[in-house]
Amino acid sequence: MSAPRVSIIVPVYNAEEYLADCLESIAGQTMGDFEALLVDDGSTDGSLAVCRHFADADPRFKALMQENAGAAAARNRALGEALGEWLMFVDSDDLVASDCIERLLAAAESHDCDIALGGYGAFKADASDFEFVGPDCPETRMAPSEALAKILYQDGLDIAPWGKLFKRGLFDGVSFPPLRSSEDLATIYKPFLKARSVALVRDSGYRYRLVAGSLSYSKHEGEAWDAMRKAADEITARFPGLRRACCCRRLSFAFHVFLISSDPGILAKTWDEIASMRKDVLFDADARRKARIAAAVSFLGRRATRATGKLMHFAR
Repeated sequence: MSAPRVSIIVPVYNAEEYLADCLESIAGQTMGDFEALLVDDGSTDGSLAVCRHFADADPRFKALMQENAGAAAARNRALGEALGEWLMFVDSDDLVASDCIERLLAAAESHDCDIALGGYGAFKADASDFEFVGPDCPETRMAPSEALAKILYQDGLDIAPWGKLFKRGLFDGVSFPPLRSSEDLATIYKPFLKARSVALVRDSGYRYRLVAGSLSYSKHEGEAWDAMRKAADEITARFPGLRRACCCRRLSFAFHVFLISSDPGILAKTWDEIASMRKDVLFDADARRKARIAAAVSFLGRRATRATGKLMHFAR
């Protein structure tokens, strides 16, 4: 039996409410030469039963089990077993359009690229009623540094693993670190440092479900902060021209942590970061408007910035 063209990795933890819809959307792909690795991370609901149901009904699905160790460990488990030439990540509460794999694979192969990515649709209940988040440009081939710039400037692209297709070899020696948050942030830039070129499509076909309370950095902001700084340092070491883009992303992230943290040490460190980078961001024409406003507000001083930022709901 030949290896599948694409390995789809789905970490699963207590996702019973949405999991069947997610897996149905994968099963219905127009490009059917894939394997779907479903890694149940010690769920306490009926998620494992759903995984086993799909694995019993469709040989392309494989149900894997592990004790609860987090999404990073679940993804790493699947990376160790993936057989496909390409890798794709899907979160267990999200959906993919029927031609999601087909459009990303076609773009990657037609442009001879190692990564394909694009915008996505964010929805709450009905996946057909989504808000599109994506770059304002046609399909194109670009350098990895250009793609990273769009991610860092938050120009319609996200640092999350989903909505992207990666050549399997880009993850050789790359794994998700065992962090309690921000494991995506600490990992997904690394394949871009190794890639030859990137295919950008306007819409990847990924549909991201907005679930209240599904993601929070409030308990582990120190971890998230360290991951952001390390990522920025490695990116600028490989691509010095991305220094300003990294400054923008670091300031945005620092501002977010500064507003939610109650740890005096982290508040001091993030404020120092904001103060050291605000001029670069304020006068960077490529920085998004929200980041430049945050940089400008910071000149009001620490206390006023925190109060104003919370009122204006600045976020990452």
